[in-house]
Amino acid sequence: MKPEIIIWLFPIIFMIHEFEEIIFMHWWLRKNKESILTKYPKLGKRIIGQFDSLSTEAFSLIVAEEFLILSFIVLISAIYSNYDLYIGLVVAYSVHLFVHVIQAVVIKRYTPALVTTILTGIFCVYAIIKFVKFDLLVFNLSLVYSIILIFVIFINLNLMHRLAKRIKLLSL
Repeated sequence: MKPEIIIWLFPIIFMIHEFEEIIFMHWWLRKNKESILTKYPKLGKRIIGQFDSLSTEAFSLIVAEEFLILSFIVLISAIYSNYDLYIGLVVAYSVHLFVHVIQAVVIKRYTPALVTTILTGIFCVYAIIKFVKFDLLVFNLSLVYSIILIFVIFINLNLMHRLAKRIKLLSL
């Protein structure tokens, strides 16, 4: 598969994963809330509190904002053939996927987006292997972009969750 196709597939892969989160988050929280709070009182209260107060609409707004940022980075990567930036994005997204795996392992059950975590994780590994095989990456530059994007995504998600809680426009 050509690098350009791999680059443009990423927003689709991202949204497939996010759709699973959007669809199953509230259902899963209702079903597992008490069990999680019993097993992990402090951590569970923090995690449940972060998502329980968000409506599906507010969560979808966060996803839409992430999608716009991701699409912009993909566009810049494609226009300028900046494969290191693209792989930095893929690595940062892979960290997000790894968090889902850790959550499932810790609570020993399905968590929202686990199925697509595995499927999109396979795509991420494939993309990284292909770009290495095509010899399109400068390791140090890819590493720098990865670190920067991990921090940017973490800060952005934190900010968006705080804003979504403060702005109750989408919560009925």
